[in-house]
Amino acid sequence: MNQIKDAVAILRLDKEKIASVATRSDATKWGIIILAVAPLFNVLLSSLVFSSGYSEIFRQVVLWKMLIPSMALVGSIFAMSFVAERFFKAGNFHMQFFNVLAYASIVLWLSSIAFLLDFIGLIYAGRLFDLLWSVGLIAILVVAYTFLVHYKHLAQKDAALTIVGGVLAYFLLQQILGNVLVGRNYYTIF
Repeated sequence: MNQIKDAVAILRLDKEKIASVATRSDATKWGIIILAVAPLFNVLLSSLVFSSGYSEIFRQVVLWKMLIPSMALVGSIFAMSFVAERFFKAGNFHMQFFNVLAYASIVLWLSSIAFLLDFIGLIYAGRLFDLLWSVGLIAILVVAYTFLVHYKHLAQKDAALTIVGGVLAYFLLQQILGNVLVGRNYYTIF
């Protein structure tokens, strides 16, 4: 439960908690767990919607729509830390950055609301999932900006440029992974 409290504190932009999680030895393990919960839970809920169960969920269109955004998020986290390191001399902090943003990804757990509502038959999850995921992504980018400015002491302009690089990497990775793993049926979450 402490990990969830820490994740919520990070979303509230608690600078002390951001610094603590960035350097905590077990934060990477917990960050991966927090990051994996939403897509795995969404896959589980989606499989319950289909009468054929799990076999239908593993079709390209259904499964990858929930996993590709998470994969692109991880790639964009490392892209942002690479941009900050290379272009703005922020030093090597890839895992610290990943730890904090993976904890912040707890906000993506809200995307499961779409699949829960789909499961009980109230709505189709598709567009609501996109909306909730996009709002979650914005919250994660706000945490990234705060981390870069307050923890790595980047100038605001440099932090903003780093975030822009991360957003571009996110959409580019989503498009590439979507084309490779799904094909024409994949659309990038906006």
